[in-house]
Amino acid sequence: MNKTRISIVCPVYKEEEVIENFYSEVVSSEKNSNYSIVKFIFVIDPSKDRTFEILKKIADRDDKVEVILLSRRFGHQNSLFCGIQQVKNSDATIMMDSDLQHPPSIINELVKSFNKGFDIVNTKRVFSKDVSFFNKLTSNFFYKIFRKITKLPLQQYAADFRLISETVRIKIINNFSENKIFLRGIISWIGYEQTFIEYKANERANGLSKFNTWTRLIFGLNSIFNFSAFPIILCIYFGIMVSMLAFLIGIFHITIFFLFDSIPSGWTTLVTLLTFFSGVIIFFLGIIGRYISLIFEEVKNRPLYIIKNHINKDN
Repeated sequence: MNKTRISIVCPVYKEEEVIENFYSEVVSSEKNSNYSIVKFIFVIDPSKDRTFEILKKIADRDDKVEVILLSRRFGHQNSLFCGIQQVKNSDATIMMDSDLQHPPSIINELVKSFNKGFDIVNTKRVFSKDVSFFNKLTSNFFYKIFRKITKLPLQQYAADFRLISETVRIKIINNFSENKIFLRGIISWIGYEQTFIEYKANERANGLSKFNTWTRLIFGLNSIFNFSAFPIILCIYFGIMVSMLAFLIGIFHITIFFLFDSIPSGWTTLVTLLTFFSGVIIFFLGIIGRYISLIFEEVKNRPLYIIKNHINKDN
């Protein structure tokens, strides 16, 4: 029986301590499996460590390893998109991180599900002990909010560790080019036959996570802005509520004005207007401004990434 041909796409940033172990484990996982690895595609967000040098040496001894060095940091999602655009001669593509928290040992299970007819095989993370209660709580909150306001069936604790068929890969690279790309949302939105496999995230072998609380917050907000106009709708309701509050405050101060002569002239008007304009207009401008900034990024039509160096590129 012919084995399923797959390409492995990995975004990489500051992984000098673990990248060689990752490569070795993926190679080992291919033995006695139902798949054959056609290509490893490593897309490097540049950093000052030795990640590029290590991958270059691996590519020198293994022509299946394709190394792409971007001209600057374009981010995790853009790196993934860059990688899947380079895939050739594969039945399916697997996206995974290179820090060994996405265990290579379950690649075989992803391919089995693909061979059963699923175009997309997602993974669902079961948290390891090194994940803090705060990260679990915020992650749970994000997925619930995202599903509620976008109406997309994004799986709880979904990860950017998945298999997509060649059909889905072609649809993604031909039809999606937004600047702030969010592949988890696109995968949920695009449809096709999907399933998911649970996995336990390994503890990091070396180094620290590159996603801190601030990075996660920005990532989550961009994801919501890209897939929903709910924040604008929220502004409308918030504006109505604050307007009602301003109206009640106005009535209260008018009453006080007629009951107590000590209230300075103009105080009622001042308090009412400040409450209204501070609570509504500034909040509106912030939300609308964010959407305008996203439009501004899109209409410039800049590339999602720029490749500085490409090793073992297929012609």
